[in-house]
Amino acid sequence: MQRFSRRGRPARPAHSARPVHPAVDAAAPEVRAGAEAYGWAALAFYDISVTWLNNRYVWHCPASVINRQYDAHATVRHLEVGVGTGYHLARARWSGRAAITLADLNENTLRWTARRIRHHEVRTAVVNALEPFPDLPGAPFASAGVGYLLHCIPGRLDEKAAAVLGNVAAVLEPGGVVFGSTILAPGPETPPRARRMMRLLNRRGILHNTEDTAADLDRALGAVLAEHTLAQVGEVALFTGRTAAPEGR
Repeated sequence: MQRFSRRGRPARPAHSARPVHPAVDAAAPEVRAGAEAYGWAALAFYDISVTWLNNRYVWHCPASVINRQYDAHATVRHLEVGVGTGYHLARARWSGRAAITLADLNENTLRWTARRIRHHEVRTAVVNALEPFPDLPGAPFASAGVGYLLHCIPGRLDEKAAAVLGNVAAVLEPGGVVFGSTILAPGPETPPRARRMMRLLNRRGILHNTEDTAADLDRALGAVLAEHTLAQVGEVALFTGRTAAPEGR
């Protein structure tokens, strides 16, 4: 049974903060460090600092833009990879009570988001998105969200996106939809405020996107999915794609 503190947040585990789950221990140090950046204090301020302030005034892609992705594509059999605080899941216009599987390397974010959307049927799994997924509860899924995850993973965008999206596609049903967003590297039109923030977050190991380009993301989407679209709002790339539909459809 999940245990909550008196203020309603999941209680901190009494044991050491050292990773104990096999998926966490097996992850590369940089990947693990990125996941571990989101402790309870960071999660408490994430919606204000990242989802609202940074999205609107630094990345110039308001949260409402990403909300529309969820309203358009999230189904009642949904997988969320890299769950954050569950902000967009909590605000999505679901057609009914959804069966949602949350997959993340950070158990703090899994607990936080599971509690936030507890009015749905929620399952959780500790996974490294760069590795093939284990047998996930609820698979195969009709939809999957991969929001603000790729820019947190070290490596070239075409390689890390192909790995993550390939793993996601493998647990979607034929014709299933995957959608998401990621912050790109600075371009010629990037405002100075966004450049400064990006340098700071990359130095701290929170972002790994200094060479992430839309062209690399487009190449990865084309390699993994049967069809896809890609757009950019401010410094954020928004993508949608589908796995191959069954023959005859």
